[in-house]
Amino acid sequence: MSLIARSYCLIVLSLVMIRGSHAQFFTDQGLFSGSGLTVMPTATVVPAAEVRLQYSRVDYLKGGRRGLNVIGLSAGFSSSLEAYMRVSGEQVGGPQSLVAYGFGGKFRLPVLVPVVRRLALWAEATASDQYHPTALYPSDAFRAGVTATFDSNGIHPTILIGFTTLQDRTRPLVGAGMTIAAGNHAQVGVEFVHGYLGLNSAQMASTASFRVFPNISLHASPGYLSMPGASTWTFSFGISCTTSDVDFHPVYEEKKENEFILPSIEEIEKERKQEPSGDGSVPGGSQEEGTGDDGSSPKGAPGSALQPGGSLIHPVIERSVDQELISGRTKHE
Repeated sequence: MSLIARSYCLIVLSLVMIRGSHAQFFTDQGLFSGSGLTVMPTATVVPAAEVRLQYSRVDYLKGGRRGLNVIGLSAGFSSSLEAYMRVSGEQVGGPQSLVAYGFGGKFRLPVLVPVVRRLALWAEATASDQYHPTALYPSDAFRAGVTATFDSNGIHPTILIGFTTLQDRTRPLVGAGMTIAAGNHAQVGVEFVHGYLGLNSAQMASTASFRVFPNISLHASPGYLSMPGASTWTFSFGISCTTSDVDFHPVYEEKKENEFILPSIEEIEKERKQEPSGDGSVPGGSQEEGTGDDGSSPKGAPGSALQPGGSLIHPVIERSVDQELISGRTKHE
């Protein structure tokens, strides 16, 4: 086993041993553009202080042994900010693969936008010191756009509007997709992106994701890629390891807090009438009923400050307390 293969095995093994210590959930694993579908980004970001590492293989079914290997690393810096980097190696039929490096980020608005709910700004740049005319994925490109994701009980439609800059030319970039959660352990989705690979390029793919461990999921994406001069069916398979728990349909429970109820004017007046006066007597009451020798109201007696109106004391207990107070005062006299 080579040194690179051993390094990959150690990284995957270490992530397998990691549990979601922050109890955060993460759904959109993505492939090329951070959190999202296979190609198109969504308005979801990696949870704060969490890391995701993934490996994917894309095969060109019409190109013989040609294909693309992708290694991505994503991190969440806050509840609204995500950054990612990826290394891709495309097999173009020569002795060496075309290696490219990509860096991107996403900023999700910290507020819910009416109608579209979640809205995010996304941008990425790829660069390479190699070039090959038959490469399907451009090695030097810049992409940016606005993505919006709707929420509807496990169904998440997403739209993307932006632009792609290739060879000093800017072209429109649009896309649409949707994911459907088939429970907490599985998710399916479809997407269509136009302009990601350049002018008149189109990508269509369907995605199936399965959670095999609390923080590990597998992904399979058959699709079709079309661009001027080339077209092929594609199939990608990947594994994603995150430090947060993978849950494709999380249920967020609202935290119940103590509610403050504003009393009415009648209740305030009633409380004021039941408050003891300065000499310890209760308005409307006598010294001999419900009071002790020092003139103060006993604990739990009717009309006391601790039990206004005596409504919280059972009548039988109330009579027994009065009898004991009267008998005790008689013995004392």
